[in-house]
Amino acid sequence: GVQLIRIIDDGLNKLLMKILYIASDTNLSYNQVGGAGTHMRATIQYLEKDHQVIQAIGGDLIARNHGIQEKNTISRQKTWKSHIPNFIKYLFQDFRIIQRDRDVLVKTEELIKEYRPDVIYERSCYGYSTGYKLAGKYNIPRCMETDVLMFELKRGATSFLFNRLFYFYLEKIKFSTADAITVQCEFSIELCRKYWKIKHDRVFNKDLGIDLNKISLDSDISSFEDRYELKDKFVIAFVGLFQKYQKVHLLLEAAEHLKDVPEICFVIAGAGWKYEELTSEINKKNLKNILFIGKLPPEKVYQIYRRMDLGIIPDCAYHMYPVKYLEYCSYKKATLVPRYQVFNRFFPSEDDFNNFSFVPGNVNNMAEKILKLKGQNLYRTTIAEHLCEYVKTNHTWDICGKHVEQALIESINFKKSK
Repeated sequence: GVQLIRIIDDGLNKLLMKILYIASDTNLSYNQVGGAGTHMRATIQYLEKDHQVIQAIGGDLIARNHGIQEKNTISRQKTWKSHIPNFIKYLFQDFRIIQRDRDVLVKTEELIKEYRPDVIYERSCYGYSTGYKLAGKYNIPRCMETDVLMFELKRGATSFLFNRLFYFYLEKIKFSTADAITVQCEFSIELCRKYWKIKHDRVFNKDLGIDLNKISLDSDISSFEDRYELKDKFVIAFVGLFQKYQKVHLLLEAAEHLKDVPEICFVIAGAGWKYEELTSEINKKNLKNILFIGKLPPEKVYQIYRRMDLGIIPDCAYHMYPVKYLEYCSYKKATLVPRYQVFNRFFPSEDDFNNFSFVPGNVNNMAEKILKLKGQNLYRTTIAEHLCEYVKTNHTWDICGKHVEQALIESINFKKSK
């Protein structure tokens, strides 16, 4: 095992692996916008430099619709789904997961028979068991990627106690049978061991990373600025796939607090959890200081990064930072974040961290920080340059990807040693 890892570290004749990358959730696709899509693409593209990667991503395998669309108008009409009781929605949701898990398993098994992979790298997906079942059936080494407590956040979307217990049991089996595990920040290693009762030491930190080659700092944004009337505006932006735990509604509340400051404009791009309700609320409250764009292709997303004056993370899991935070930083944009310690290390000092963070869930504090930072152009620029340099030094995929390789090789070695 030591010899294989040394081969990779020395950059000599690298071990060519056939890697089956599994992300079973049918809401995921390779080209999707948002942190999950960015992370999957970066992982796969890094591994493809020296290995063969076979993709088994749920949304692509069963050809669900992941088309990108841009929305400039917001419908006031509520969909028929909004009238269905929650317990019925949850019930159908669970039936859909069972059916889709089966569909993805069948397609993934076909890939295993065709390519005969050396190892499986599985992104943990709530309620899906494809990787665990097929690794056992075909005796393939399996490395699990997890964001640990994100499971708890998704678990709360199910109202039935039986289902919560069942899904927890399923996740526990998936992790206890994995040959190695990767987590997405150093803070999560002990959290993972404790939460899933992992007793071995094959838990690797694989920090989230970005591809510096994808950063476009020179593209023209004048047409984008003209189209959305953003000239002379102080732009605060949030981009991504909406999840419940991100609490995007806090941005609407902050916008309402700041509606008497005409130069402030909130730009929100993306879709997802309670999208219809959020858009309806903007119209209902007549919030003129919010531009709700909808889903955008990557090149338009980068234009937002270029134009924004301040990035914002309304909320996130307390134990990890989102990929979008790294993207904001890479574009030399200071970002206001919830005051979780996981962000502290990005800043030059504790005072700087406090200045660019707010009490989680406290809209008044968020609005106060926005208003204060609006008048501190030089300070924002100084912090933005520091954040950009920190990300380039610590969070590129050339750095982070090596840990994925190491975890995969450890998976293979451990399987052989059994």
